[in-house]
Amino acid sequence: MPRALVAIAAVLAAPVAGHGQEPAPAASAQAIAYLRCLDAADVALVSAHRGGPAPGYPENALETFAHAASLGPVALEVDVRRSADGVLLLMHDDTLDRTTTGAGPVADTPWQRIAGLRLRDNDGAATDFAVPTLDAALDWALDWRGAPVLLQLDVKRGVDIARVARAVRARGAEAVAMVITYSADAAATALAAHDRLGVSVSVDTAADLKTLAARGVDPRRILAWTGVGAPAPALWQALDAAGVPVSFGTMWDIDRAIAASGDDARYRRLVGQGVDLLATDRAAAAHAALGDPDRTARAARRCAGPSR
Repeated sequence: MPRALVAIAAVLAAPVAGHGQEPAPAASAQAIAYLRCLDAADVALVSAHRGGPAPGYPENALETFAHAASLGPVALEVDVRRSADGVLLLMHDDTLDRTTTGAGPVADTPWQRIAGLRLRDNDGAATDFAVPTLDAALDWALDWRGAPVLLQLDVKRGVDIARVARAVRARGAEAVAMVITYSADAAATALAAHDRLGVSVSVDTAADLKTLAARGVDPRRILAWTGVGAPAPALWQALDAAGVPVSFGTMWDIDRAIAASGDDARYRRLVGQGVDLLATDRAAAAHAALGDPDRTARAARRCAGPSR
């Protein structure tokens, strides 16, 4: 048995530190259950970075989400910020300058002003699309009747992660949304705010699962984010064997290398090494490379269940 698998199995079998007993069964983390079901069906999910922008389709726009979801079942990584008056909205940058027709810090601008702006695509062209609130994005995902979608909410610096988790709970959107976290403390905070929430959390080594367990983070409620660096198949396979879904990103360097080489089959090879959710800036290419779209769609509909 690989060393990473031995270490992770020990973590999952051990009592949670400070409690002296096995953790109680996890409340239903529906987004994680969906990913586990896809894994059991040997189906991987593509995650469109920043919602899948394309010419004419800007980052973090509802219209862009629909465009990306037209490819088939997809996860949509989106960015959550807050306006000066506390409205949670979708935007990657801390200023309005690059992605909207406005300017200035997002956190210093009231929502009414932001709502009147228009989004720019990655070529700088203004579109007719507006900045969505987080609530609007959650409602869009709940109402979407195409191939199943899963929102991954990347909570930017200065935004209360517990408030984002409560927003998911208030909308009843735990089946279509999960919160991205980067530390054991952030994961614990998000999970404490909503007992049916799933979270993505950074896992670089087997020891990170031990840290998470010590902080009270139930591994049955997490997606393991393993970064955008070098592929780590031993870790991925160990996590998979332990029942923890695995995500990995090809954004930037790997995507550029694949595009330059024309070797889109590399996406399929990464999945074959143990990746369950592949985050990319080239969602269409990754979808095409992963194989039978009809089989993927059937598995996603079955795993999503009748409510989605």
